[in-house]
Amino acid sequence: MKKLYFAFFFIFFTSSLLTGCEGGDTPENLLNITTSTPNRFLKYPNPLVSLAAGDYKIKVATKIAGQSGSYTATVTYSDGTSESFSGQWTSSGGMNSASTDNPTIEVTLNTAGGIQISLQSSIDNYLYFLDRNDNVIAEDDDSGSGTNALIDIAESKIDNVAWATAYYAAIDPGNTRTTLSDWINVNRQNVVDPDNPPEIKHIIFRDTKDLGYGRDMYFWEGKNGCMFVYVRNFLVETIKGLPYDIINLDAAIANNTDHHFGSNAIEFSDRDNNCDGSEPMFAKFFTFKAYPDNPSADETRLLTVNLDGRGAKAMPGPCISCHGGTARPLLETAINLTLADSSTPTMEIGSFASAALPGSTDDEIYNRVGDTNAKLQPLEVDTFEFSEVSGWTKTELEPLMKELNELVFATYPTAAPAGEWRGDFLKEVVQGWYGGAGFPNATFDTTFVPSGWKYDPSDNNPPVEAEELFLKVVKPYCFACHSKRGSIHGTNYNANGNGRDVDFSTYEKFISYVDTIENYVYERGIMPLSLLTYDKFWSSDAPEILATHIPGFKHANTDGSINQPGKPIAHAGLDRTVTSSAILSAESSLFSNSYLWEIISQPTSSNASLSNSTNIRTELTADTNGTYEIRLTVSNNNGQSATDTVAITLDSTLTPAPEDITFDDHIRLVLQDDCVQCHASGGIVSGIPVFYSSASTLYSDVMERVNLKYPELSRLLIKPTGYHHYGDIRGDGIDPITGGTPQDNANFHLAGDKTDYNLFLNWILNGAREN
Repeated sequence: MKKLYFAFFFIFFTSSLLTGCEGGDTPENLLNITTSTPNRFLKYPNPLVSLAAGDYKIKVATKIAGQSGSYTATVTYSDGTSESFSGQWTSSGGMNSASTDNPTIEVTLNTAGGIQISLQSSIDNYLYFLDRNDNVIAEDDDSGSGTNALIDIAESKIDNVAWATAYYAAIDPGNTRTTLSDWINVNRQNVVDPDNPPEIKHIIFRDTKDLGYGRDMYFWEGKNGCMFVYVRNFLVETIKGLPYDIINLDAAIANNTDHHFGSNAIEFSDRDNNCDGSEPMFAKFFTFKAYPDNPSADETRLLTVNLDGRGAKAMPGPCISCHGGTARPLLETAINLTLADSSTPTMEIGSFASAALPGSTDDEIYNRVGDTNAKLQPLEVDTFEFSEVSGWTKTELEPLMKELNELVFATYPTAAPAGEWRGDFLKEVVQGWYGGAGFPNATFDTTFVPSGWKYDPSDNNPPVEAEELFLKVVKPYCFACHSKRGSIHGTNYNANGNGRDVDFSTYEKFISYVDTIENYVYERGIMPLSLLTYDKFWSSDAPEILATHIPGFKHANTDGSINQPGKPIAHAGLDRTVTSSAILSAESSLFSNSYLWEIISQPTSSNASLSNSTNIRTELTADTNGTYEIRLTVSNNNGQSATDTVAITLDSTLTPAPEDITFDDHIRLVLQDDCVQCHASGGIVSGIPVFYSSASTLYSDVMERVNLKYPELSRLLIKPTGYHHYGDIRGDGIDPITGGTPQDNANFHLAGDKTDYNLFLNWILNGAREN
């Protein structure tokens, strides 16, 4: 594959910024990037899409019953395709989604995503969007032009303009920081003494881990531990398509505004930004657009950014994906609070959620609105390039970088309640860069290996190869993001850890994820999560080194080489039991555009068939109960192909039928029966990020663990059946906390009868209805 020298890695204060979502906001040299890898960089593995793949209905209605006239409905899907439907009312049924006098349009989403429905008519009209069981998903009066209706459901619940707008409303409720100059002025006031503000520190360098931008960085410390940083980014294209050059550093030093295209800023402050020390502080992210043709113009705040030429992404998603943050959908239910001062604020529907754990006080919930749990990234000095110009040499700037790293280090908590990130591993590494506690060394140590990765000759655990794995794979390609993740949930009974295994703080924790690593890195190509880091990973010997630590590695060629992701990968879905008929989908398959479904085994005397066997979705219909093995073959335009099989068991007596499963009637009951002993306020294990309650937010909390785009990656399925569930695999017969036998958990164990697992899987595959 052609090298992508113009890719991206987003890391704390040196974060990349290709400002804006339109081509005019993106430096020309980063437009039209093409690659065989999927466009999933800087996106969470679970995109929290709005709609599952499946069949839906559009009800074309009018505001007043009895109307006659024509209409045209235009439906646009997430992949950009669209289709139009024209019709007429003879005597409309008015605002009634069930009226047969209102025309029905049937549409199919072949892959999970969003939809836009635009209605045009001279008659004042109304739209309903329904699932296949006639439940109303969305409705609209006149959001379109004039009295025309418009329904616009974003593809992702965490990557859209409404989400970014709600984020800025949460962290800047007074809209006082909508330009860079306003951001600077406001945050220069949050200091110990406004009449004697601290010095603004200034460094310029180029980050070779990034897009090669020249970084003109400013930072200062506020009162009570607040701190503020902004970076002006410079990019010069000396060779077409190759902007990754030291001349970007020269442009930053010369302040050549022709090549200054935008800035990013981070503040570490409390919700009301007064830094009075009475409320929790957290990281907030801002991006601003510069105007090279008018350098005197103030830089304006952006809702979406095109960081790597791979398309617009809503703030703060691209930032928090690498800063350890959590992307949660906007509130679907209003939350009424009562604070200690007797005030009663309401968190409205559509507002940005709080990062406070379930069971927190109302004050804590309110004071953490807008907090994404993101952390500040330290500067990895060994990845920077410095100038030889006096004032900007490495010798002159490294003391300032150490000072900045000490300030960042101070933002990491010394203790944290169960369920919160504590950062022991990250603190160990940052201190290790400078010789240990107290930062005794003046310069950055490029060879530091943390204790959990050092070879232990007494038992070869970790083995001698662990240090190479850390220095050549984990540190350059995993550490920046994973060290900001992981929380304390109590003992991990499977990994013998302390509930923070995803931080990769030890060799054992990293290796415990080998199955997921092989899937994400070598099959899906979604890790490393940023484009430049991805490209550098595949341009190095890291893939081969990593592969030697994966037992039974499946992706090596006969000569031992390893191909970059891009070949077809077939995913026919998960084995399950259903009633006839059964919908099968290949939407989780990768790098493919042709599909073939075949029945390769079936019960004797069964009469079975597959509809549309060359489509991405097919339907299995049969007249006999039993197990049917279905083979999926996917291929691309180069003639490459791959196969996968799925076992579908038809059981006409199965209740409830998959399409009838709802959260309220079925899923909630299982959670209450099997999971409530831990996942509840005051349960056996404290600090679990989601727990059973009667609260109206439970459904949305559970849906954050559901992946409608890639159902097999849903944490709701993976956690209780896999290695990284702190209550052990549910249904293994022994409760790890009480030592007793679970009452009903065996039905979720993959080695058991899988009744509850099958219930959850079918619920997800049928759109995860609430009621």
